Amino acid sequence: MRILIISKTGRMLGIAHRLQTEGHSIQLSIMDDLTREVGDGIVPKLAYDAEIDEEYNLIIAEDYIPGLHRKGIPVFGGHMIAGRINGDIRQNASVIRLAGIKLPLDKAIDGVALSVGAFWDGNGFAVPHLVWADGDAKNYIKRININAHIFTKGLGLLARFMKKTDYRGYVRLRFLLAGEELYGLGLNMACEPEILQTLFELKKGDIGELFNSVAIGQTHEGEWHNGIAAGVRVSRSGYYMGIPIDGIVEDNSRHIWLQSALWGEDRYHCVQTDNPILYVTAGSNNLYSCVQRIGRTMSNIKINGSEYNLDFPEDITKTIIEWL
Repeated sequence: MRILIISKTGRMLGIAHRLQTEGHSIQLSIMDDLTREVGDGIVPKLAYDAEIDEEYNLIIAEDYIPGLHRKGIPVFGGHMIAGRINGDIRQNASVIRLAGIKLPLDKAIDGVALSVGAFWDGNGFAVPHLVWADGDAKNYIKRININAHIFTKGLGLLARFMKKTDYRGYVRLRFLLAGEELYGLGLNMACEPEILQTLFELKKGDIGELFNSVAIGQTHEGEWHNGIAAGVRVSRSGYYMGIPIDGIVEDNSRHIWLQSALWGEDRYHCVQTDNPILYVTAGSNNLYSCVQRIGRTMSNIKINGSEYNLDFPEDITKTIIEWL
């Protein structure tokens, strides 16, 4: 397929690179002038102000792009309704409340902050999964059954609203789980690269086929591994433009998703942005094993002054087990 990926600041580089290794013809377009160097030498680029021709089979957009859906090309994400929902706190809360999901309002509630994500193809949800974000630096993901209470009492209730839109892409409901009660915190309708990269650790086969099938309204889930996936940000403070990134080889490249990088002089180099330098993922049958595998991958990556956190999180399984 010929695929155009539109990214605000280059965070979609890792997904663009993966699609390229799968054999798709890729172009990456970056909206922010200050991060336009991201991806140079790694994937083909298209200037953001360039005309989008009709030869693309698919467009994947990180966020809302005006007029994108009038091109006649299947689009994953990038819809006006998503821009409104993501950008308006009151409208966001109203959509959640009208779906029949409780809001915490001003009450102090003791619970666990979680989220459930899925792909929406215009007809229904596919590949539902539980997401636990440990701050902004780490994600832990487990696929769940479409009939699990944690889905049917939360994101699943938003199907009626979603059918009124022509949005096709990724959707995630953030919520607070307190005992047997679920309180909605926010709805995200956007392509969230770090969460998707973690989820794709469990995907067998082509991720391009999944993106395309969602965009054309005929989701083909494909095959998935059981178990859990984890992802960790790798960042660096201070000025790091041009610092080499070494240790990415064929054996570990599937678990490394570049975000702030370019290729030059036969090696990867850092690009100064507000995003992480890269994101490392792993999948296994338990969280502890995932963290170990990420540690092994990180032991091979050499970035002077890089920072990441592999602290093992406290077990939340007992809190959510009855909802799964």
